Amino acid sequence: MPQSGVDRAAGLNYLFGWLRTNLKRNPESMQRLLPVLFFVSLTLTACKVEKSATSARTARTAATAPVDTLVRPGTEPSANTAGVPATAPAAPKELAVGTPAGPLNVWIEEVERGVAGLPESAPKNAAAAQKRAMDLYLSRQEYIEMYWEEGGRLSTTPALSQAVKDAEQRFHELLAAVAPGEKVDAGKVRRAVNALKAQYDVVLSEARKGNVPLNPTAAFAGSTKAKNP
Repeated sequence: MPQSGVDRAAGLNYLFGWLRTNLKRNPESMQRLLPVLFFVSLTLTACKVEKSATSARTARTAATAPVDTLVRPGTEPSANTAGVPATAPAAPKELAVGTPAGPLNVWIEEVERGVAGLPESAPKNAAAAQKRAMDLYLSRQEYIEMYWEEGGRLSTTPALSQAVKDAEQRFHELLAAVAPGEKVDAGKVRRAVNALKAQYDVVLSEARKGNVPLNPTAAFAGSTKAKNP
């Protein structure tokens, strides 16, 4: 039986977490596993898009479905059988293990600093550029998604959640520009870096407009311990 996008995403998320943990323990294996990480990151994005589309179709169907107003005794609908789709469980509202120090704007500054030199360095040393981009994706972008996407660990807004998803897509385009086995085009890398920076400007703008917490460590200062992603 074919797996649903949600099932595939759950499995890939587990694999991605396992890879990330092992890469932190064994940095020398990063280059060998880059093709796997790249494939998993792109497939996760496809699953997220499929999940969003499925949720939207379910919501539209529920909104237009006729409702039977005659309820016989003993057949009262439960909370999830009255034309209302079930809500996916939210992420735990606790600090995740490995969360970078500082607020969102500092994380973004660190990414932008880290990728700024890629258009010049990638054509000379593609392997180092690939490792640099993937390191920043795993240690910053993944955590941005973890905290400010819909259903994340901190409060967000629909506009901010969408801006974060768009930033994920821009980051994947940058990863593709320095992908293993590809001939590096400095112009393509530069355009990807600029597009990511522009999208991060949108993320910060929406975060400030939404007045959401920007520093996870401060927001969860009362938590007893950090939890795994």
